[in-house]
Amino acid sequence: MEKTDWTTWLSDRFSGLRHRDNGHYHIGVPIILWMFDADGRFTLIEGEGLSVLGIPDGELTGKSIYSKNSVVPLAQENVRLALQGERVEDFVEMHDLVWANWYYPIQNEDSSHAGVVCTSFNVTKHWKQVKHQEAVIKLAASLRKSNTRKEMLPVICDSIADILNTDAASLVANSNSGSHLKFEHGNGLWRTSNRDIDHLGDQACLLKATHRIMHSQKPLIRDDWVGMPGNGDNFSLAGIPLTNCNRSIGALWVCRKSPIVDDEVDLLKAFCDLVSRALDREQRQEQTMKHIHQTARERAADKAVDINLALSNLLAQVNSILEIDAARIFLCDTKNRDLKFTAGFGFDDQNHYGERIQYGEGLIGQVALRQRPLLISDMTHPRNTGNLDPRFENEGFMTYYGIPLIVNERLLGVMEIYYRQYIEVKNKWFDTISVVVEKISLAIDGAENYNNFLEFGHDTKRSPGPLQN
Repeated sequence: MEKTDWTTWLSDRFSGLRHRDNGHYHIGVPIILWMFDADGRFTLIEGEGLSVLGIPDGELTGKSIYSKNSVVPLAQENVRLALQGERVEDFVEMHDLVWANWYYPIQNEDSSHAGVVCTSFNVTKHWKQVKHQEAVIKLAASLRKSNTRKEMLPVICDSIADILNTDAASLVANSNSGSHLKFEHGNGLWRTSNRDIDHLGDQACLLKATHRIMHSQKPLIRDDWVGMPGNGDNFSLAGIPLTNCNRSIGALWVCRKSPIVDDEVDLLKAFCDLVSRALDREQRQEQTMKHIHQTARERAADKAVDINLALSNLLAQVNSILEIDAARIFLCDTKNRDLKFTAGFGFDDQNHYGERIQYGEGLIGQVALRQRPLLISDMTHPRNTGNLDPRFENEGFMTYYGIPLIVNERLLGVMEIYYRQYIEVKNKWFDTISVVVEKISLAIDGAENYNNFLEFGHDTKRSPGPLQN
């Protein structure tokens, strides 16, 4: 193929991408087309992407890729491979941009290598979106491993500082009592271990600004914020409100010397959505557990414990933590060697009182017999419908979890949890269930001993892994 035919070859394949302007042809999409001869010299360069790289028209024509590689987003080695007849693809980062390149060899009629045509796409936006999605997934995984609010806070601030390369990150949120805002954690310039006056002044400013953005529920972005007085630097500042179910719970703040751009603000919003749910869930769980403890103490102080009523109240508290659709508790009757219904809620058919189930009968009897948890993710599957109580056929239950109530290796009963939708259970979900089950088991065991009932503490033991049905 003669060199004069290359433009014709290119025009035939990219005619839909070209338009004529003042007698010159240009590519009408944000790509760059490069062509090289057999010696690696540029013979044709076109595309709107050239303006992004700051390369004037005709600047590189006739020059070698091997001498000008530092100004173009192409890999020399892949150009060599294409000149040898291979088709190659790669991604190249240059000047904060990411380019996807496809190298295609061109052959003469005698099959000798005539050159290379390369297409480069600016994929920076998509590349950043993928990186940001990976960052959100990584943060979510880290939050799942955090068991307490105290463990969550440094994970949140350090993750954001790492991905956005910030000079400081901090979290201001409502206290667990919900009565006031608190500077909960910070790193960099705002690290919570720094107690100098300037730093404390920054905290006060952030608290005031947090009140404003919580009220407006809109981000605050500034490029002229002066950090700690005396350092002589201006920073870009971003504050993103933390909201959950349209309820403001605080704000996440970051600052750095370089500007904070729009796609980074979008990443911060995604982070804040994740953080808001995690903090709100932890706060509600702590408040609910406190209420459970208080309820237990009040009932014990009354010197009269109705186990049925106590368990019904505890199930209501469990529902507020796990947002379940229905639950039942059956206690062991050692005299009759069976299980007797004691408490429950959420069922359309409420005729459970006085019901008795034999060991090994139905799902609850299997859990009692094996003394191990039983998880069924899809109760609508044919292999699971045979074990379902006939009265529940129209309840629409999807996910089931049965847990034995055991204290000191002694089976006290079984608790069943039902969801009318598929639930993706995580380790933290199982940990929460373990806490709740232990408390209920201790309440049952100590119903006749007020001292045990009052020691409704926080120590937990993880229950054995569930049996997958």
